[in-house]
Amino acid sequence: MAGDWHRAQHPAALIQSLQDEADQATDPASLDRRQRAAAAADRRCDAESGLRAALAAARTAFLRQQPGTTLTRLEGVWHVRQQALRRAAWQVPSPR
Repeated sequence: MAGDWHRAQHPAALIQSLQDEADQATDPASLDRRQRAAAAADRRCDAESGLRAALAAARTAFLRQQPGTTLTRLEGVWHVRQQALRRAAWQVPSPR
């Protein structure tokens, strides 16, 4: 992934570079521009590779092969995760 101000091997590296900039107290407007540029680069890269679509199709095909009991358990795990995320968001103090 490459853009005007960055070059990253994968999205996680790009996210880390943005986090590093935020930690260095980069001004909000500059950080916003960089985040938007990173998002555009990610969309462009994904459109060219089709990786997300291919992974989603493979995941769907895999899940269709699973027995109903496995799908029920996975759905239960998903619900518990959603509940945990809501609780965590509720407990995080808002930025000042």
